[in-house]
Amino acid sequence: MSRSPLFVAALALIFALGCEPQNPDQNPEPGCDGPSTWYADGDGDGRGDPGEVFRGCDPPEGFVANPDDDDPSCADGTTDACGVCGGSGPPAWYADGDGDGLGDPYDGQVGCEQPAGFVDNNDDLEPNCATNDTDACGECGGPGGVMGYADQDGDGLGDPEMAMELCEPVPGFVENAGDLEPDCATNDTDDCGVCAGPGSQRWYADQDGDGAGDPEVFVDTCLPPDNFVEVAGDPEPRCASDDTDECGVCAGGNNDKDCVGVCFGQAVVDGCGRCAGGTTGRVPFVDDGDDNGVPDACDQCPREANTARAIIQWTNVPAFGAEGASGPYTFQVVLYDNGDFAFLYADVEPYGATPTVGHQNHGGEGSASLGVDSDYPREEPITYFRARDDGRVEVDYTMRSDWLDVRHGGQTIEFVDDDGFIDLPLDFEFPYGGRAYDSVRIGANGVLVLGGAAPGAQNGPMGDPALGAFLAPFWDDLDPATGGAVHVQQQGRECVADCMGQFGGVAVEDACGVCVGGTSPVDPRAHLDCNGTCFGEAAIDSCGQCAGGDTGVAPAGAGACDEAPDLIVDEDYLRGTIVLDEINANDPCLINERCVGGPGRRKIVRFGTRIANIGNADLQLGAPSDDNPYWEFDQCHGHFHFESYAAYELYDPESDRTLPVGAKSGFAVIDIGVYDPAIAVNGCRGYGGQNQGITAGCQDTYGRGLQCQWIDITGVPDGEYEVVVTTNPDGIIEELNTANNSARVRIRLEGNNMRVLD
Repeated sequence: MSRSPLFVAALALIFALGCEPQNPDQNPEPGCDGPSTWYADGDGDGRGDPGEVFRGCDPPEGFVANPDDDDPSCADGTTDACGVCGGSGPPAWYADGDGDGLGDPYDGQVGCEQPAGFVDNNDDLEPNCATNDTDACGECGGPGGVMGYADQDGDGLGDPEMAMELCEPVPGFVENAGDLEPDCATNDTDDCGVCAGPGSQRWYADQDGDGAGDPEVFVDTCLPPDNFVEVAGDPEPRCASDDTDECGVCAGGNNDKDCVGVCFGQAVVDGCGRCAGGTTGRVPFVDDGDDNGVPDACDQCPREANTARAIIQWTNVPAFGAEGASGPYTFQVVLYDNGDFAFLYADVEPYGATPTVGHQNHGGEGSASLGVDSDYPREEPITYFRARDDGRVEVDYTMRSDWLDVRHGGQTIEFVDDDGFIDLPLDFEFPYGGRAYDSVRIGANGVLVLGGAAPGAQNGPMGDPALGAFLAPFWDDLDPATGGAVHVQQQGRECVADCMGQFGGVAVEDACGVCVGGTSPVDPRAHLDCNGTCFGEAAIDSCGQCAGGDTGVAPAGAGACDEAPDLIVDEDYLRGTIVLDEINANDPCLINERCVGGPGRRKIVRFGTRIANIGNADLQLGAPSDDNPYWEFDQCHGHFHFESYAAYELYDPESDRTLPVGAKSGFAVIDIGVYDPAIAVNGCRGYGGQNQGITAGCQDTYGRGLQCQWIDITGVPDGEYEVVVTTNPDGIIEELNTANNSARVRIRLEGNNMRVLD
C-alpha cells in the first residue's frame, strides 16, 4: 500500500524546516507511557517497511508495529524481474517475420518489453509465408510441383503405381502415367512374364528318349515339363530307333513273324521247305518212309521243282503298229539252273505275228530255228529244251510243263522303249553253250540275250554270226512300251507247295484270300467289284458310274443319263514312267510341232501316257480324213493327228502358274487293251487305224519312248514342279465328266537329277 500524499508532503515540510520529531522518551505525549516505533505499511500487507519508521505513542495511519516487509511496494511480496507486483516475470516474444500477426515458434526471446517485429504467440506454422500456404516446393502461395512417375523400363512411360511430386526434373521420372507394363520397354510381356517373349510354347512328349516328340501328346506351357521337347517329328513315339516292325516290336526287324507272316505265329518250314503249322492249315511233312532224307510228300515234287529256276513272262504285249489287228501276246521263258529251258505260250490270238522261235550261241553256233516268220507258237504251246552233258541243247516235245502265271507273285517290269532291253540278275548261274551266265538281258522284241550283240526288231533265222548268244521264244517287232509288261519270278530249289497245292507252283493268295496266278484258273479281278471291294456288289450303272455296294452311290436306272465316253489319264502309269532324259533335237519336226523349244541338246522330262475311257459309250473318232473335224494332217510327218488328244504342261506351285514349256500332243487313238473289265465285259472292240476310238472300259497307251512323249525343261531352274497331263484339253469331245481329265505328278529338279515326290 503506498503512502498518502498528505503524509508525504508533511514529512517533507518537517525536513525542509529543519525540525526533527522529538524523542518520545524526552517529550512524551500526555497520557503516553512512552513513545513506540511504528513502520510504514505502504502496500497494506500488514508488514512494515523497516526503512520507514515513526515513533510515537499512537501509529499514524498506514503504519504498523513490525518491520517485516521485505518488498514494501508489493502487498504479496513477489515483484517480478520487470518490477511488477505479482507479475510472472518477463514474457516470451516470437518473431513475426512475415507480418501475419503469428509468431515463429522457433524464433523467440524473453524480455519485459515487446521487441519490434515480435508478437506474444507462436502460432505461425509457416513463418516465411504470410498467407500460410507454402507449396511442396517451399514457395509461399506457389503452385506446387508436377506429378512425376517412375520410368523403370526406359520407354518414356511412367508407372502409375510409383508417383511423387517433382519441383524439378528427377532422373528416372517422367510426367505421364501411361506405362501399362512398367517392367517391359516394348510393352508386350507374354503370358510367361517375359518382356517381348514368345509366350507359352507347345512341347511334345519324348516318350522314347530319342529327342523327337510325339505329335499327338503335347502341352502348352512356359517351361517344358520333364521328358518334353520342342520338336514334334517322332514318327514312332514309342521306339527310339523309329523302326517298329509289323509285329509292333521296336527294332524287331519282323523277326517275330512265322514263315506265313503271322506275328508270334507257330508256322514253321517243314522238311519239304513248306510253311506249315500255325495258321496255314497245313500239317508239317515229316514222314520219310523210303529213308531218302526227303519227306515222303516232297517226293511228289516234279523234276523242275527240284532245280532253281527263273520265269520271264511277256504279258499282253502288242505287236508294233498292229493297231489291234493281232495280239496282244502272252508267253514266257523258263530257265533252270541245270541248263534246261522252256518256251511256253498262253495267249497268242488273234494271231498276226511273224516271229522267229529258236536259240543260238555266240557267232551263230549251236543254233536251232524252230520257226521263222511262222505261227509256231500257235502249234507248239510248250517247247522244252534239255541241256546235254556235252553242252548241246535238244528239244524234248514229250516234256510237259504247266503254264505258271507269274503276274501276281513276281516282279513287274515296264518297257519305255519298244526296242529296249532290261538287265535281269539271276539268282543262280545258267549254263548254256559251255558258259555260265549270272544275268540275262530281257528284250522288248521277245528275246532273252545271254551275251554278245543283241538282235534288232527285224527278226531272221537263228545262226546269225553277227549276233551273240540269245534265246528267241517270240522274236518279232513287239511294242511293250504301249501296252503290257514283263513279269519275272525266280525260285530256289525248295520243294514248296503253292496255294493250289502244287509243288513248285507259283500261285499266291491275293488280298481277298483268293488263290491266283500259277495254274489257278481264277481271274484275279473277277472277285473285285468296280469299287475294288472283294466280292462286293458295286457295279457300273447306266451312267458309267461305279454305284451300289459300299460306294454310297445309288445306281442310276436305264435312261437316267446320257451315254457318252468319259476319258481319264492314268496317274499311276504317269507316275511309274516319268524319268529325266536328254535328247539331241536335230529333227525339224520336233520344233515345228513344239515338242522342243529349240535345236541341239535338250533336257526333257519323259513319261508315258495312258488314256482310258471309263464312260458308258465308246469314244468314236472315225477314219482320219480332211472331212473329219477331229483330224488334222501333219505336213511334217505326212499323216493325220488328233491334235486335241492331250496337253502336257509343267506347273510351278510356288508361283501358281503354268510355265510356257509344254505342248499339245496329237496321236492316233486306238484300243490297246482292257482298262476296267467291269465296264468292258466283252473286251475291246478293236478300234484301229481306219476306225479310231477307245472302247468303253479300254485304254490307249503311248509309251515314254515315243517322240514328243516329254516336256522340254531346258533352262527351267531347280525346284518343285508338277507334270500335268490333260486329255481332251479343248473340250472337243463330249464327255460325261470333264473334271477328271487331268493327272498330275509332283517332281523335284536338282541339277541333272529328278525325284518323283509323293
